[in-house]
Amino acid sequence: MLHMQADATVGEILTELEDNFGNVASSDTFLSRFLSAEQKTGASVTQWGLRLEEMLLQVIRKSKIDEQERRFMLRKTFWRGLKSEELRNATRVHFENNVTYEELRNKVREKEFEVKLLKDNDNRHKIGKGNPLAVETVSCQSNELMQQLMKKIEKLDRKLEDLKKEGQTDRKISNDRAANNTCEYRQRGFQRGGYRRRPNYYQNNRNNYHTANPDKSM
Repeated sequence: MLHMQADATVGEILTELEDNFGNVASSDTFLSRFLSAEQKTGASVTQWGLRLEEMLLQVIRKSKIDEQERRFMLRKTFWRGLKSEELRNATRVHFENNVTYEELRNKVREKEFEVKLLKDNDNRHKIGKGNPLAVETVSCQSNELMQQLMKKIEKLDRKLEDLKKEGQTDRKISNDRAANNTCEYRQRGFQRGGYRRRPNYYQNNRNNYHTANPDKSM
């Protein structure tokens, strides 16, 4: 690369890089790999298409293939390399109608999505009906949890009732004590009042005595 001119084009630089660091496999090797490629297990339709497009770019770098031929090869290899026979059968009519690669890829993606939905629904249906023991176990566990919850609620209700009764008893005792204290206070008041009136009583009797016996008072 040291011998390249300062005004070298991008294409010339890429070619030089490819010659020095690129894959040294021949064009026939790249083409053979491309035509025999298949979708890998677990790869989506989109992933398969991107991998195939990258392989085709490697073929183009090594050999001269016109645009029409490239698109034909890409479309044909893409459909034939699909891993799912179900997808191939579902999209065969589009492939045979010679739609473009992009249109064919989109149709296959649509079918892939529909198939996935159907399989998911079937799996949920099998889990719901195909394993009655598991369903029964889950139901029993739910019933046990419900019974435990009801018992706890009943205990809480009983505790609340006990607390209410204790509160009513405490209020009654407090009211009784207050009433007793009031009565006792009133009784003491009456007793003190009667004791204070007794001197007046003796004074009145004394005055009456002196009035009735003036000589003795002298």
